[in-house]
Amino acid sequence: MSQTSTPASAAYDFVIVGAGAYGCATAFHLALGGASVALVDAGSVADGASGGWGKRGVRANRRDLRELELMREAYDLWPTLADDLKEDCGYVRTGGVCLVEESPSGSASGLAAARLCADVQNDFGIPTEIWDERTVRERFPAVTKSVKAAIYAPLDGMSSHQATTTAYARAAERHGVVLVENSKVDSLVTDSAGRVSGVTVDQGEALVAARQAVVLTNNYGSLRLVQAANGFKVPIRPILPQAILVRSEHSPDIPYLTGHDSRALSVKVLDDDVVMLSGGWRGRWDDETSRGVAIDENVRANLDLLSSTFPDLGALSVLAADAGRIESASVDHIPFIDTVPGTSNLVIATGWTGHGWALVPAASRNIAQWLLTGGKPRALQPFAFARAMPPPSGRVGTA
Repeated sequence: MSQTSTPASAAYDFVIVGAGAYGCATAFHLALGGASVALVDAGSVADGASGGWGKRGVRANRRDLRELELMREAYDLWPTLADDLKEDCGYVRTGGVCLVEESPSGSASGLAAARLCADVQNDFGIPTEIWDERTVRERFPAVTKSVKAAIYAPLDGMSSHQATTTAYARAAERHGVVLVENSKVDSLVTDSAGRVSGVTVDQGEALVAARQAVVLTNNYGSLRLVQAANGFKVPIRPILPQAILVRSEHSPDIPYLTGHDSRALSVKVLDDDVVMLSGGWRGRWDDETSRGVAIDENVRANLDLLSSTFPDLGALSVLAADAGRIESASVDHIPFIDTVPGTSNLVIATGWTGHGWALVPAASRNIAQWLLTGGKPRALQPFAFARAMPPPSGRVGTA
């Protein structure tokens, strides 16, 4: 990746802060639309939540309904993404299975909930099947006998987040995007009318000016910039997702992207039969190293779930455990993609809550369309800040 030093007062149509997947992909689509773009990052491409080893799920199964329109679009884009970007993205369509246990907990799990979920997903254009116990035994014999059903989405799969993010960055550069790495954005430059005219970098020594808009895709880091600029507190919090690479005693017979209806479990089989294990477990922040670290008891608990769900794996050996890449979680677990309240041209895309990866090709294309045309696509409408804000009176109802 090239690295560009930023001259003072350099001006672009759009300035994007954050060279993760969403920053790189949005920059790529803006450049395709003829805009000039500067993409600024405190580190380098895919340094944060969009990078690292393994793969991420390209999953529609059991996704929030508000994200399904974007996911239907993403299903169409993932298979040709490598051709579009001229680089391999490590994408494979495996199909996705959500396992249903015999003893559900809560109102969102169990066979009745699974059937309803499948019906609604099909209505949204997400092909979905319900496997009964006999089908589970036929299609997925390695799974524990306590699994009585499954929700199967044949178009689910996985891809390499590191390779895909890097491919977007290189394609963006080929189309004229100026990539500025190792340049921390100190502040947003705003005027009294709430317009953001650019960002300052390198302790305020340089200004990267935006003619049309500044776009924040820098995950949890966006909270600091927005709050300092106009006092608005983006309703997100930091999380440290845990991921584990595992070698099993016996070859894993797990051909699908596999999740669980009522357990914190997500399983992918990578090259050389290495199992990647996640599912919502978290690490902790270490003040001494200024990074996230895995928690031993959480690693053990995740391994125990893997063993109980796939008992034929035998002994498990941990190859790596990581919780060092900060992600942002929104208050209701779906992203915010909106103009920041109190501003006219500060756009933010954040709060992906650990499951935003599958949406990247579709969401970034829609964000770019919105920025270039001024018309917000319908697929982005559910992700406005208004859903997390009280009515102007501060009261839910009227007297």
